[in-house]
Amino acid sequence: MGDSSAANWKERKGIVLVLLVAVVGIWGYAGYTLFSTLGAVGDEAVSERVVPSERPRASPPPVDRSAFVYTGAFRDPFGSAYREAVALSPSSTPRTQPAPEPEPPSVRILGLVNETATVETASGAIRFVRRGDEVDGARVTAVRASGITLRKAGRSYDIPVQ
Repeated sequence: MGDSSAANWKERKGIVLVLLVAVVGIWGYAGYTLFSTLGAVGDEAVSERVVPSERPRASPPPVDRSAFVYTGAFRDPFGSAYREAVALSPSSTPRTQPAPEPEPPSVRILGLVNETATVETASGAIRFVRRGDEVDGARVTAVRASGITLRKAGRSYDIPVQ
C-alpha cells in the first residue's frame, strides 16, 4: 500500500505544480490590481493617472555663459610638463660616465670529464660545476672540451683549460 501511494503522488505531482502556479498567478494579479488602484476613487481617478512618459518635462535653467570665461588667473595644467620636457632635452642633460667594465670571473679550470668541469675559485676552493651552476658570481653557460663559458653581468667569458 505504501508503494502505491508513492506512485500515486508522482503521477499527481505535475498537476499539483500547475495548480500552484495558477493560484500564485491569480493572487499576484489580484494584488497588483488592488494596490495600483488603492488611492483612486471611481473611474475619474483612473483616467487622471499620468503615464511617466507623458509627464511634461521641465526646461533646464538658463546658463550664465560669462562664468566660463578664462581670465588667466589659473595655472596652465600642461605648463609644468612642458618645462620638465625642456629641462630633460638632450642638450641640457649632463653626460654620464659609462658603467665600469665588470671584472671577469677569476677561476681556473683544473680538468674536464664529460660535461663536468673541475674549477678552482679565487679563494682556493675546488668545485665541480656543470651547465647552469654558479661559480664566483658567474653562471656556467657551456662546458666544452676546450674550456667553459661563463656569463657575468651580461657578458660572456671563455675560460680555457690550463
